[in-house]
Amino acid sequence: MLVTMFLQGFLFACSGEALTKRLRSKAFSSLLRQEIAYFDDQSNNTGALC
Repeated sequence: MLVTMFLQGFLFACSGEALTKRLRSKAFSSLLRQEIAYFDDQSNNTGALC
């Protein structure tokens, strides 16, 4: 029982990490594909992150 609980937690963490990595990669790729004019807008420039 203890082994299966450990295995379940480990596999859940691995799948969550893979999902997070995939989402971050897709978001970054989407950001890089934006037109240059997208970054000229005041709400989308690098200073607006803070």
